[in-house]
This record gives sequence, C-alpha cells and structure tokens, in this order.
Amino acid sequence: MAAHPFSPQCHSLGKKIHNLKLDGVEVFNACHRDACTNLMAQTISPGKLARLGSSDAHSIDMIGNGYTIFEGKTSEELRKSIINRKTSFVGSRTLLSECMSWSREIAMESIKMIYDSLTGKKSQDILFLKIDKTTTKTKALGLIGATKEGFSTDFM
Repeated sequence: MAAHPFSPQCHSLGKKIHNLKLDGVEVFNACHRDACTNLMAQTISPGKLARLGSSDAHSIDMIGNGYTIFEGKTSEELRKSIINRKTSFVGSRTLLSECMSWSREIAMESIKMIYDSLTGKKSQDILFLKIDKTTTKTKALGLIGATKEGFSTDFM
C-alpha cells in the first residue's frame, strides 16, 4: 500500500506509484489540508488499486476523521478486500484547529527537551539526543525564540 503518495509534507512516491506493483493506495488522508493532494491520488486508475482512506491521526482528536470501508471486521477481511479491490473511503479533512493544537503540543515538547538538555538532564528519546548534540548557543536561541513567540515556559 502507498500511504499519502503525493504528499508535499513528507517524502512520498509521487509519480513512481505508477511503476510499482501495489495492492492499494491511500486516496484520502484527513490530515492533508489542501484538496489537491487527495485528488491527485484519487485520479489513479479506479480498479487498478484498492482505494483507502485514513485519519493519519497525530492526536486523539484526529482519530476517525478518515477511514476505509470494507466488508468484514477483521484484519484478514480487510487484507482480502484490499487484494480484491473492494474498498472505499470516507471522511472529512482534519480541522485546522486540531492540526494547530497538535503542532503546539509538539513545539512544547521540543522546548522542554531543549531546556532539559541545557540543564543537564538526560533522555534516550531520539529527538532529545539530536537536540542534545546541538550547541548551547543554538539551544539558547531556540528557547529565546520560543518565549518571544508566546509559548509558555512554566516548566522552567
């Protein structure tokens, strides 16, 4: 299956999708705010691939905004429906407010990791390890920029 094949937000297959032997393609991704990304995927020859929908949920509020419809209830029945091209999709775009809320959560977690790195705390979190490798100056500038933009730094 090809997830978000024409996404401008992350690495995607793009036109390479036409040269691959796939069973399905995500033709509706609720997190895509633009109409074009999903429409491009929906133009892929109907019947050639199973057409799938997803929420691409990054937070609890985003779950269920998009999904795949198929006959059955089990993962095996879903697999068979995909192979037989007997799927469809439904959903609505994720609200901008939900996207912004998720982005704010990520920003706050990152700011806390910068602060923790500056104060000598340790973590095995992958993002923390990358932040920890940056210079003190870069981390300090990140915190200054974050507080200037109005992010709360109550954890400090």
